[in-house]
Amino acid sequence: MDHHSRPDLTAGVWSELEPIKAFYEASATQTDSSEPNEPPSYLPCPISQEIMEAPRVAADGFTYESNAIQGWLSSGHNTSPMTNLPLPNDHLIPNRALRSAIQDWKQNHRS
Repeated sequence: MDHHSRPDLTAGVWSELEPIKAFYEASATQTDSSEPNEPPSYLPCPISQEIMEAPRVAADGFTYESNAIQGWLSSGHNTSPMTNLPLPNDHLIPNRALRSAIQDWKQNHRS
């Protein structure tokens, strides 16, 4: 199937991501960290441990920094970095809700 004949999933995907965004925004004020400026545990990439700039959802359902997961996949891995189970595909979907939450957190925690 070429990209012209694929259905437009934007509305459907966005409607799924909106509740996640709302959750992240609500929990952004309630961090599980002991340090007031320490980011919530869902902001750092599980691979790089850095706060994500371009979060992507992989086929395992986990979100990773784009460069980190692309590096993982291009180095020959076909498994999830989190579960070590085989990934059914290498598609990476932008996690716009998390990106928005990260931007909000950064704006509220500028030094």
